[in-house]
Amino acid sequence: MTTFRHDYQRWPVKQPDKHNPDLYKKPDGEIDLNTTHKLSYRPQPLEPVVSYRPAEVAHVPGTFQNSTCYRADFKQWNVKPSQPMPQPEYQPNTAPFDGISTVMAHYVPKPFTPTASCRPKLSQITSAPFDGNTMYRTEYIPKQGEPCPAATVDTQMATHVFVNVDSLGHRFYRPVYTSSSPLAVA
Repeated sequence: MTTFRHDYQRWPVKQPDKHNPDLYKKPDGEIDLNTTHKLSYRPQPLEPVVSYRPAEVAHVPGTFQNSTCYRADFKQWNVKPSQPMPQPEYQPNTAPFDGISTVMAHYVPKPFTPTASCRPKLSQITSAPFDGNTMYRTEYIPKQGEPCPAATVDTQMATHVFVNVDSLGHRFYRPVYTSSSPLAVA
C-alpha cells in the first residue's frame, strides 16, 4: 500500500446532467408584416421628369472659322525624320597574330617581396625548462562551496534545526542563526 494509493482513492463521480432544450413551438396568431415605414409613408403622385436639355440654339449665319490661337502660334514645321547612319561591314584584321595578347604585352611584372615572419629567432629562445605558472595559477584562491543544507541535517555541520512533524509526515526545520537576532545576519 503506497502513499499515493492510500491518500488518493477513487471516488464515485456522478455524470453531469445533460441539458435538453425545449422543442420549437410556433407562436399563436399571425405575424403582422406592417412596419412603421409602411404604415406612415403615403405614396405621392409622380410628376414627369423635366428635361434639362437646353432649348435649340438659333443658328448664327456665316462660315465657321476653325483657326484657333494654338494653330496660329504653333505651326507644323517641315522636318524630315533623320535616317540612321550606315555602319561599315566588319572587316577582320588581316595582320598575322604575333603570339602575344594585349594583356601580356601591357602587363608589367612587379618584384615579389615575401611577408616577414613574426616568429622569434632561435637565438632568443632559452634552453631553460618551461615554467608553466601563470598569474591565474599564482594569484587565484580556490573557494569552498557551501554544502547543501539537506545533506547536513542531523549532523555537527547542520545549518537548520528540526522543529516538528505535521500529520502527513513532513518534517519542518528552521535555520540556525549565529547572532542573537535574525535581522543582524547580513
